[in-house]
Amino acid sequence: MKTLSLATLLLFNVAFLAAQDVKVEAVKRNMSQGEQPGFTILLPKADVKTVEIGLAELLQGKSRTKPVKANNEWVMLHTILPKITQDTVDIYARTIATTEGVVVDFFFKDSVGFVSSDRPSIFAQSEKFVYDFAKSQRKVTIKNQIDAAEDVLKSFEKDYSSLSKDLEKLSQGITKSKLEIDENTNKIATNESDQERVREQIQEQKKKVNEAAKLSPEAKKAEEKNLKTLEKELSSIIKDKEKLYKANVKCDTDVRNAEQEIKNKEVELENKQKQIAEQKGKIKVLEDELLSYN
Repeated sequence: MKTLSLATLLLFNVAFLAAQDVKVEAVKRNMSQGEQPGFTILLPKADVKTVEIGLAELLQGKSRTKPVKANNEWVMLHTILPKITQDTVDIYARTIATTEGVVVDFFFKDSVGFVSSDRPSIFAQSEKFVYDFAKSQRKVTIKNQIDAAEDVLKSFEKDYSSLSKDLEKLSQGITKSKLEIDENTNKIATNESDQERVREQIQEQKKKVNEAAKLSPEAKKAEEKNLKTLEKELSSIIKDKEKLYKANVKCDTDVRNAEQEIKNKEVELENKQKQIAEQKGKIKVLEDELLSYN
């Protein structure tokens, strides 16, 4: 069995979505004027507030009078819609938020009565009016989805940039620690030479102390003072070597920790690259779907 690639699946998805045109269904439902014929549409994934803003603008059109909303029903009386009829039309509309999206019911009433399939011409024009609204709202929904998806993409790209900078800092930290290890190693070699030199000086100074003791207590005391100075110097050099060793141990630990963190960050970076690619694919699907409504 062949496995479809992501690109192929996305193309199939685009074709499927484009085929899902907005649908207008003729219905008979209860409204403020009793049970009347009308039309209903489902706007998938739409936001009810956004839909109602678009609905209010549609009903008002170029009129100075605004539609009235009462008991979740929008009413626009005596409006002129040349695309439907030369007569004035009363339009009733209501929105219902569902788990799938927003359902919008429309009812049209002219001087004859509520528009139904018994009057094919005005029925078709009314249906087209509802279809055009559904199509425009579907485009609004998709544009909002694209905006939201692009915000997610920006967040992913920001994370990717942050991870890349972290990797760069870790790499620089490793280079710095390794340089410090090299410098400390050279200092340790110099330190050991200094220790050997001072130890030899100490041995020579001990001989001088013994010789001075034969001369006088004062001479011996003076040479012992010089001996203590050399012993103090040796102690200081030994402590310096210990500090250098500890510094190298710390640097070596820092390098190993940073190398492990780099491995972890590289996995995160790879996953973030996949998320970015997938998000771009989602945006492309939405953009293609939007184009299908033009």
